[in-house]
Amino acid sequence: MTKVPLGALALLVALIFGAAASAAAQDPPRVSVQLNTGLAKLGETVGILVHMEGTTEGSIGDLPDVPGLSIGPIPGGRTSRQATSINGRMSVQSSISWTIPVRASAEGEYVIPPFLVSAAGNDYETNPMPLRVKEDLAGAELGIVRVKITPKKVVLGQPFDVEVSFGWDTAVRKLNHADLSLPWWGQIPGAIEMEGSGRRELGKSYTSVLLNSRSQIEVTREGAGSIRGRSFEMFSLRRSYLATSPGLIEFPASHLKFGQMLGGGFLDPAREGDMYYTKAEPVSLVVGTLPETGRPRDYLDAVGSITARAEIDRREVNAGDSIKLRVEWTGQGNLEFFALPDATHLDGMENINFYGVTDELKERNRRVSVFDFAPLSESVKELPSIPLVVYNPETEAYERVVTQPMPIRVHALEGTGSLDVEELPELEEDIRDLRSEIPASPSRGGDGLEPDPHFLRKFGGALALLGAAWAGLRVAVRRNGDPATPGNRRRRAAHRNLRRALRRSDSASARQQAFGAFLSARSGEGEGAWIGRDLQPILVAYPAMAKVALAMAELDSAVWSSGSGHQASDGELLALARTVESLDLEVAANTLQGESR
Repeated sequence: MTKVPLGALALLVALIFGAAASAAAQDPPRVSVQLNTGLAKLGETVGILVHMEGTTEGSIGDLPDVPGLSIGPIPGGRTSRQATSINGRMSVQSSISWTIPVRASAEGEYVIPPFLVSAAGNDYETNPMPLRVKEDLAGAELGIVRVKITPKKVVLGQPFDVEVSFGWDTAVRKLNHADLSLPWWGQIPGAIEMEGSGRRELGKSYTSVLLNSRSQIEVTREGAGSIRGRSFEMFSLRRSYLATSPGLIEFPASHLKFGQMLGGGFLDPAREGDMYYTKAEPVSLVVGTLPETGRPRDYLDAVGSITARAEIDRREVNAGDSIKLRVEWTGQGNLEFFALPDATHLDGMENINFYGVTDELKERNRRVSVFDFAPLSESVKELPSIPLVVYNPETEAYERVVTQPMPIRVHALEGTGSLDVEELPELEEDIRDLRSEIPASPSRGGDGLEPDPHFLRKFGGALALLGAAWAGLRVAVRRNGDPATPGNRRRRAAHRNLRRALRRSDSASARQQAFGAFLSARSGEGEGAWIGRDLQPILVAYPAMAKVALAMAELDSAVWSSGSGHQASDGELLALARTVESLDLEVAANTLQGESR
């Protein structure tokens, strides 16, 4: 049978399981098309902003014909390419954008219908874009709208907040309509909205207004405030975003329309009464790149002002028992996006097992990670500190946030002092070593006891039952072979040896050899049997082996790229090993050997 190359198998498995590296490489471009304002004064030229992120290959189709509007011509596209490096991995951010002029010949309500744009060979249809043109934008004294970005300058991967505050003079009577025009809403090139940024806050009062003349959105009631010496009823709308591309992020002009709507009954269609308009000027945000100078090798993309606090669920345990170390990350930063440090390689992990970590973003500025440790020896006096390298934009430096070590007391199991199997004597006896000596029967021998006439009969029956039980247990134990043979001992010790080998490994090659040796021990083969092996013939019968194939392919790629490729963590390899232990790898290996002949 023709073997499938290892690289092709890795690609196949990555597609099946949605490997992040492959998915990222195949992500389509991000396309946004919007007017730079939804409300314009008659005679003012506005623009249709077309932005394609992730490509410099794009084009714009035929522009629509709208009576009363002059649209175009299409200018030349502005391209941008910028290279960034994170932990030695180079990344190129590319984009192309156009600003198409639009000018109205008369005031009124216009809608620019959808048209096609093409990005990297893919066609996209734009959304309809409403535009209101007024001869005089009255209302600048009666209303207010502001757009504030905090901070004014950020770096790649740093969160920022956008707050829209708006309101009107309380002297305006019979006001029953408000429409926020935010042309940038929902499509900010170079940024993504952070999870939970729009959640309600306790103790706040909320109401709804119209957004972009299309949908309702919930805003916060801020109450009365003094503006220009008059009383204004104020509201606010806040969202948090994460900067994903370096460069300039622009927020076009925003508007507020407020006033009175008349009618609206079954026989009386809704119509506008007195309406007022006010405007917020465009704003922008500069996104810089992270400095290369001083960047530690263990930097995991954390950005912001972040603090860490640790606690454990108990301080006194028996050797081998689980202890949960809970770390709470708080502050202004990209809490939901940075990677956690690999606990298997922390200082002070001697005689401590690490079983994994659960992770959850509790609130916008609070993330909780629970690390599961198991101390194996009474010599362990504390759980190690958890370090995290953070780039702090306020100090413009990389800082190390470190939790305090947690003191614990470990009780050794009776007669061992440790759970490290290397220090325990081999258990030379198994079921075959059950003792069958018969104690001397009681006799009168000077102590006045009479022999029990039924003793031999009772003891003989018990002995017969014991013999039957012994025989049954022996059959069960030896059903898969003699447990004392070297092969079975190696098979049983495979997981323990993998854990120790990973703890000592300092390269992708050593980790590949360690995991390959584990698989070989479970299948009864030589240590290198699973390295470079084509696993496609057994993926249907053993779906779990697809993850093994992916892990081995990633390790192989990291070996040949000097360790810079993506690899499964030690915790992931140990968890994968537990899954594999439930499979019959001897049968799987025989299948693979048959296919290779």
